[in-house]
Amino acid sequence: MQWGCQALPWLRTGTGIAETLADIKHAGYEGVELGHRFMRETPPQLLHEILSQQQLKLAAMHWSPPWHRMTDQDTRKAIEDVLRYVRPIGASILTSSTNTPELVRDGSLDTAKGVNRQLRLAQDLANDAGITLLFHNHAWEFSLPKLFDTLTAEISLAVDVAHLERGTGQAQNLLYEWRERIRYLHLRDIANGHWTPALGLGNLPICNWIQDLQYQVLWAVVEMEPDPKFPDISATWTDSLQHYAHQSCEYLRRCLSHR
Repeated sequence: MQWGCQALPWLRTGTGIAETLADIKHAGYEGVELGHRFMRETPPQLLHEILSQQQLKLAAMHWSPPWHRMTDQDTRKAIEDVLRYVRPIGASILTSSTNTPELVRDGSLDTAKGVNRQLRLAQDLANDAGITLLFHNHAWEFSLPKLFDTLTAEISLAVDVAHLERGTGQAQNLLYEWRERIRYLHLRDIANGHWTPALGLGNLPICNWIQDLQYQVLWAVVEMEPDPKFPDISATWTDSLQHYAHQSCEYLRRCLSHR
């Protein structure tokens, strides 16, 4: 298991990519997760150069097209564009999510089955290129019976533990149930129902989970995004991103003290 940090909290404040990656490296991480916006804004050669300067690996590129509206032809074209971008950077993992609350409002599993078809097609095409595609969960995908299982049939997982706990209240049991499918973790803690800015400030047994999963998980990535359900509590997090990033990195270091 390698550990990384998500760049999005810095970028949302207007911080440039070079400064963001320097902060993440200084906080002690081995890699960084980036979003698909870079495919629009940053040439892959430039991003590769900045990563190399900071001696950071690209843990994953997060890519979430509108799966519920995709045809097979759309998916083939989209994955070709993504692979063309990520190959020069040395990426080996794509994470993807639905971002589609319409599935919940729809109330049926037909749309979810269509999404799963496109995810499996994208997964097969990515595998052919030597890149692993993983499904990233959110809490809302557990609000309908069988929705998550339908969406993710035959798909390996990038599990967001805080979303999983918020959506099910059974993160401990599900992480054990899915352990053979999990290849990637998004880590954030929860205290009194809201996310915390750093690991170890809440009550989730994250240390136990990463110790249990360390030999099958490729990356554990820290997230520090503000909690959309409690915006007032997380409004000031962006003032101390590097501090919280370092605090979470030290938490990981203590959990995996043999590293």
